[in-house]
Amino acid sequence: MKKVLNIFIICAIASSVAFGQLSKGTKAIDGEFAILKPSEGDALTMLSLQYGQFFTDDILVGLQLSYAGSDGESATDFGLFGDYFFNDSMYVGAGMLFPEVGDSEAFVGFGMLSPFRESKNVYLNPGLQYYTDSEIIAAGVSLVLLF
Repeated sequence: MKKVLNIFIICAIASSVAFGQLSKGTKAIDGEFAILKPSEGDALTMLSLQYGQFFTDDILVGLQLSYAGSDGESATDFGLFGDYFFNDSMYVGAGMLFPEVGDSEAFVGFGMLSPFRESKNVYLNPGLQYYTDSEIIAAGVSLVLLF
């Protein structure tokens, strides 16, 4: 896992460029597929949909709906999140998930936006998240539409 994290950080630094797309009022729709690996037990597969809006040029606040499953068991979660973009591609974020059963859980993460092909408003978004209570690390890739 440490090797994957190092490769991710190197790629993020190498490709961080200013896109000029992120400004107050810009909206984002994000669809993500992630593999979650708890400290004990089997890996989980998660599908997530997010909607957010930039309230300043570098702060994105939004809502998340996710579905996770493993070995016949599944759960749907609702969440709130906030991301801080320290340039127009790399960000750190935090949020809270509210599952349909059980206690809420905080998460932190980071990622980057990379232009997807020649599109001006679709970005590839690789990222890592850490869920604090369950101690799960999630590595995922999503497509983000900015409008």
